[in-house]
Amino acid sequence: MEEHTHPSIRRVTEAEELREIIRIVLNVDVKTDQTRKRDIVNAKMIYAHILRKNDWTLTYIGRSINRDHTTILHYLTSIEGYMKSDTQLVRSYDKVYTEFCVNNDPIYYKSSDNLKKEVIALRIKNKALELQNQELTKETLNNKRLDRIFSLVEQKTPLGTEQLILSRLNAFFQDVYNL
Repeated sequence: MEEHTHPSIRRVTEAEELREIIRIVLNVDVKTDQTRKRDIVNAKMIYAHILRKNDWTLTYIGRSINRDHTTILHYLTSIEGYMKSDTQLVRSYDKVYTEFCVNNDPIYYKSSDNLKKEVIALRIKNKALELQNQELTKETLNNKRLDRIFSLVEQKTPLGTEQLILSRLNAFFQDVYNL
Protein backbone atom coordinates (compact mmCIF):
# COMPACT_ATOMS: atom_id res chain seq x y z
CA MET A 1 0.00 0.00 0.00
CA GLU A 2 1.32 3.41 -0.98
CA GLU A 3 2.06 5.84 1.84
CA HIS A 4 0.65 9.35 1.49
CA THR A 5 2.19 12.40 3.12
CA HIS A 6 0.13 15.34 4.28
CA PRO A 7 0.55 18.33 1.91
CA SER A 8 1.84 20.66 4.66
CA ILE A 9 4.57 18.13 5.52
CA ARG A 10 5.57 17.97 1.87
CA ARG A 11 5.76 21.77 1.76
CA VAL A 12 8.04 21.85 4.81
CA THR A 13 10.21 19.22 3.15
CA GLU A 14 10.29 21.31 -0.01
CA ALA A 15 11.44 24.38 1.93
CA GLU A 16 14.06 22.38 3.81
CA GLU A 17 15.39 20.93 0.59
CA LEU A 18 15.59 24.38 -1.03
CA ARG A 19 17.37 25.76 2.05
CA GLU A 20 19.87 22.89 1.84
CA ILE A 21 20.47 23.48 -1.88
CA ILE A 22 21.10 27.19 -1.22
CA ARG A 23 23.43 26.30 1.66
CA ILE A 24 25.45 24.00 -0.61
CA VAL A 25 25.41 26.08 -3.80
CA LEU A 26 25.67 29.59 -2.31
CA ASN A 27 27.18 28.77 1.10
CA VAL A 28 24.38 30.66 2.87
CA ASP A 29 21.89 29.45 5.48
CA VAL A 30 18.81 31.51 4.69
CA LYS A 31 17.18 30.64 8.02
CA THR A 32 20.01 31.50 10.42
CA ASP A 33 22.22 34.02 8.58
CA GLN A 34 20.84 37.38 9.70
CA THR A 35 23.29 39.93 8.27
CA ARG A 36 22.43 42.27 5.41
CA LYS A 37 25.41 41.32 3.29
CA ARG A 38 24.53 41.24 -0.40
CA ASP A 39 25.20 37.50 -0.86
CA ILE A 40 22.93 36.61 2.07
CA VAL A 41 20.12 38.92 0.95
CA ASN A 42 20.46 37.57 -2.60
CA ALA A 43 20.15 34.00 -1.30
CA LYS A 44 17.00 34.93 0.64
CA MET A 45 15.52 36.63 -2.43
CA ILE A 46 16.25 33.52 -4.50
CA TYR A 47 14.68 31.34 -1.82
CA ALA A 48 11.54 33.49 -1.64
CA HIS A 49 11.20 33.74 -5.42
CA ILE A 50 11.47 29.99 -6.02
CA LEU A 51 8.96 29.14 -3.29
CA ARG A 52 6.56 31.81 -4.52
CA LYS A 53 6.75 30.28 -8.02
CA ASN A 54 5.72 27.02 -6.34
CA ASP A 55 2.56 28.63 -4.91
CA TRP A 56 3.78 29.32 -1.39
CA THR A 57 2.11 32.23 0.39
CA LEU A 58 4.14 35.19 1.61
CA THR A 59 3.35 34.24 5.20
CA TYR A 60 4.56 30.64 4.83
CA ILE A 61 7.74 31.74 3.08
CA GLY A 62 8.40 34.28 5.82
CA ARG A 63 7.77 31.79 8.62
CA SER A 64 10.13 29.27 7.04
CA ILE A 65 13.06 31.71 7.40
CA ASN A 66 11.86 33.67 10.45
CA ARG A 67 10.88 36.75 8.47
CA ASP A 68 7.71 38.80 8.16
CA HIS A 69 5.56 38.51 5.04
CA THR A 70 6.33 42.15 4.18
CA THR A 71 10.04 41.33 4.04
CA ILE A 72 9.24 38.51 1.63
CA LEU A 73 7.16 40.89 -0.48
CA HIS A 74 10.14 43.27 -0.56
CA TYR A 75 12.43 40.41 -1.63
CA LEU A 76 10.07 39.47 -4.44
CA THR A 77 9.72 42.98 -5.81
CA SER A 78 13.46 43.64 -5.49
CA ILE A 79 14.69 40.48 -7.19
CA GLU A 80 12.89 41.32 -10.42
CA GLY A 81 14.84 44.55 -10.81
CA TYR A 82 18.15 43.14 -9.63
CA MET A 83 17.99 40.23 -12.05
CA LYS A 84 17.87 42.66 -14.96
CA SER A 85 21.30 44.04 -14.12
CA ASP A 86 23.09 41.70 -11.69
CA THR A 87 24.57 38.84 -13.72
CA GLN A 88 25.98 37.16 -10.58
CA LEU A 89 22.50 37.04 -9.06
CA VAL A 90 21.12 35.56 -12.28
CA ARG A 91 23.84 32.88 -12.31
CA SER A 92 23.22 32.06 -8.64
CA TYR A 93 19.47 31.89 -9.23
CA ASP A 94 19.89 29.63 -12.25
CA LYS A 95 22.20 27.25 -10.34
CA VAL A 96 19.84 26.97 -7.38
CA TYR A 97 16.69 26.75 -9.49
CA THR A 98 18.15 24.09 -11.77
CA GLU A 99 19.33 21.99 -8.84
CA PHE A 100 16.00 22.41 -7.09
CA CYS A 101 14.00 21.43 -10.18
CA VAL A 102 16.16 18.39 -10.87
CA ASN A 103 15.50 17.02 -7.39
CA ASN A 104 11.87 18.13 -6.96
CA ASP A 105 8.89 17.08 -8.95
CA PRO A 106 6.46 19.99 -8.51
CA ILE A 107 3.49 17.63 -8.68
CA TYR A 108 4.09 16.83 -5.02
CA TYR A 109 4.03 20.45 -3.91
CA LYS A 110 1.43 22.21 -6.05
CA SER A 111 -2.02 22.82 -4.68
CA SER A 112 -4.85 20.69 -6.03
CA ASP A 113 -6.42 23.75 -7.71
CA ASN A 114 -3.18 24.51 -9.56
CA LEU A 115 -2.76 20.87 -10.53
CA LYS A 116 -6.31 20.86 -11.91
CA LYS A 117 -5.56 24.00 -13.92
CA GLU A 118 -2.40 22.42 -15.32
CA VAL A 119 -4.23 19.22 -16.24
CA ILE A 120 -6.89 21.22 -18.08
CA ALA A 121 -4.25 23.28 -19.88
CA LEU A 122 -2.37 20.10 -20.85
CA ARG A 123 -5.57 18.50 -22.13
CA ILE A 124 -6.21 21.53 -24.32
CA LYS A 125 -2.63 21.43 -25.63
CA ASN A 126 -2.91 17.68 -26.19
CA LYS A 127 -6.12 18.10 -28.22
CA ALA A 128 -4.49 20.82 -30.34
CA LEU A 129 -1.48 18.56 -30.96
CA GLU A 130 -3.77 15.66 -31.90
CA LEU A 131 -5.54 17.86 -34.45
CA GLN A 132 -2.22 19.10 -35.81
CA ASN A 133 -1.01 15.50 -36.07
CA GLN A 134 -4.15 14.51 -37.99
CA GLU A 135 -3.65 17.39 -40.43
CA LEU A 136 0.00 16.46 -40.97
CA THR A 137 -0.95 12.83 -41.51
CA LYS A 138 -3.51 13.83 -44.16
CA GLU A 139 -0.96 16.12 -45.80
CA THR A 140 1.61 13.32 -45.83
CA LEU A 141 -0.86 10.92 -47.41
CA ASN A 142 -1.73 13.52 -50.06
CA ASN A 143 1.94 14.04 -50.85
CA LYS A 144 2.65 10.31 -51.20
CA ARG A 145 1.20 10.35 -54.71
CA LEU A 146 4.02 12.74 -55.66
CA ASP A 147 6.84 10.85 -53.89
CA ARG A 148 8.21 9.31 -57.08
CA ILE A 149 8.24 12.68 -58.85
CA PHE A 150 10.03 14.35 -55.91
CA SER A 151 12.52 11.51 -55.76
CA LEU A 152 13.28 11.78 -59.49
CA VAL A 153 13.74 15.56 -59.34
CA GLU A 154 15.97 15.21 -56.26
CA GLN A 155 18.14 12.55 -57.93
CA LYS A 156 18.47 14.35 -61.28
CA THR A 157 19.01 17.91 -60.04
CA PRO A 158 22.70 18.79 -59.66
CA LEU A 159 23.56 21.08 -56.77
CA GLY A 160 23.30 24.74 -57.78
CA THR A 161 20.89 24.15 -60.69
CA GLU A 162 17.69 24.31 -58.64
CA GLN A 163 16.59 27.66 -60.08
CA LEU A 164 17.15 26.47 -63.65
CA ILE A 165 15.18 23.26 -63.02
CA LEU A 166 12.38 25.25 -61.38
CA SER A 167 12.05 27.58 -64.34
CA ARG A 168 12.07 24.62 -66.78
CA LEU A 169 9.41 22.79 -64.74
CA ASN A 170 7.26 25.93 -64.75
CA ALA A 171 7.64 26.19 -68.52
CA PHE A 172 6.82 22.50 -68.88
CA PHE A 173 3.62 22.80 -66.80
CA GLN A 174 2.54 25.91 -68.70
CA ASP A 175 2.86 24.00 -71.97
CA VAL A 176 0.99 20.98 -70.57
CA TYR A 177 -1.96 22.96 -69.20
CA ASN A 178 -2.23 25.43 -72.10
CA LEU A 179 -3.02 22.74 -74.63
